[in-house]
Amino acid sequence: MNMNSKILAIIVCTLLISTAVSVIGELNDTEKNETDNVQLSHDHDSPPCRDCEGDASVRGPRVKEWRVPIRRDVEPPENTVVSRGVIYVDDDAPSGWYDATHVRTIQEGVDNATEGDTVYVYTGSYAENVLVYKAVDLVGESRDNVIVDGTFTSDTLYVTANAVSVSNFTINNGVDGIVLDTVSDCVITNCLVEYSVYDGIWLYMSSYVTITGCEVSYNGYEGIDLFPANDCVIADCFGTENSDGMCLYSDYGFYCDNNTVTGCSFDHSWWAGVWLSEASHNVFST
Repeated sequence: MNMNSKILAIIVCTLLISTAVSVIGELNDTEKNETDNVQLSHDHDSPPCRDCEGDASVRGPRVKEWRVPIRRDVEPPENTVVSRGVIYVDDDAPSGWYDATHVRTIQEGVDNATEGDTVYVYTGSYAENVLVYKAVDLVGESRDNVIVDGTFTSDTLYVTANAVSVSNFTINNGVDGIVLDTVSDCVITNCLVEYSVYDGIWLYMSSYVTITGCEVSYNGYEGIDLFPANDCVIADCFGTENSDGMCLYSDYGFYCDNNTVTGCSFDHSWWAGVWLSEASHNVFST
């Protein structure tokens, strides 16, 4: 082969390689654009799902993200006498209505209450992150009309006391909706908990909690999260469009055991209706 033939062969090979690289690049770009479009469509058409990664059709075992509640500790109340009084909360009453037992915010109601009091909340929208550090009963006038908005700045309702009850509220826009942190003998009834960044209701290292007649929907992680909790009763609850409808997950050396779930329905979850991990002796029934 003479020199001119060699030069011609080199030029032809170079052109073929350049064309192949260009085609591969275009295919990769097309593949990437298609993937991006799918992700954008998923983000646009669906509620936030912070726990949804990967292809659901080929997903494998998951490990729950390690996290603990963002605690807001306060000094325990000095007066532990059970009074059974009532503190009334109204966000737009006439100015002359307010006094020590008639207040404007739910947090004021908790602060002014003593152990055993009822904090009764009238219809209204309350932009608050409420810390419940006393054994009180929080009662809304109407679930649909008493709205506690966490404004995505912290947990909407954060409970650190035993024997707290919460009923008849809409709880939304929290980092978590309702957090029960290392407590027992609490009751949550007839609440709608939605649009939380993470969990709708999170029971963290808690026991003997009862949740009944609640709806938990459009939360980024779990609708109801026992992470971990034991000896709890979850009854007649409903949830849709959460990452998982409900989760029972043992961790922190605390086992998620001996819980009863009855009459609950969780649909259109991104991952699972109910997710169990190292959880045993739990009873599920319709």
